[in-house]
Amino acid sequence: MPTMRAEARRPLLLACCVVLVALAACTRGYPEADAPRVSPFDQSNDERLAALNELARQAHPERRWSYSMDGPCVLSVEYRRKGQRPLQTTSKLVRTMDTDLVFDKQDQTYDVVLRASSHREAQPVATVLESTAWTDASKAALYLTLLIRDCERTS
Repeated sequence: MPTMRAEARRPLLLACCVVLVALAACTRGYPEADAPRVSPFDQSNDERLAALNELARQAHPERRWSYSMDGPCVLSVEYRRKGQRPLQTTSKLVRTMDTDLVFDKQDQTYDVVLRASSHREAQPVATVLESTAWTDASKAALYLTLLIRDCERTS
């Protein structure tokens, strides 16, 4: 009789092993814990600049943007269209500046524009991003707004 009992348990034991192996395989490749999401409001300007650069890499398939701080509160923006030489602009960030999100109908992009002040009639200082996605452009505008806000505090 012991063999019958062992034989009856074999399929159950096999099924348990299969389930355990399947569960272990499901976790392969996934991080053990989610990376904490840090609010842009809680980031340093260096972290915001890094996030802005990461976002700009995927903002448009044919255009590349990159950002750096050249001295205290001086934003350097490099822009390159596919097959063309890069263009570079620098802007001194001051607290009176503002960002604007504009849809370019002709180009079908959402453009982040740096303005001299928060007045709607204020002259644009520079276009700092052209994105095919509104979400990327709005994130970039937030990062830039916070860079402006906190620039003088950190320099």
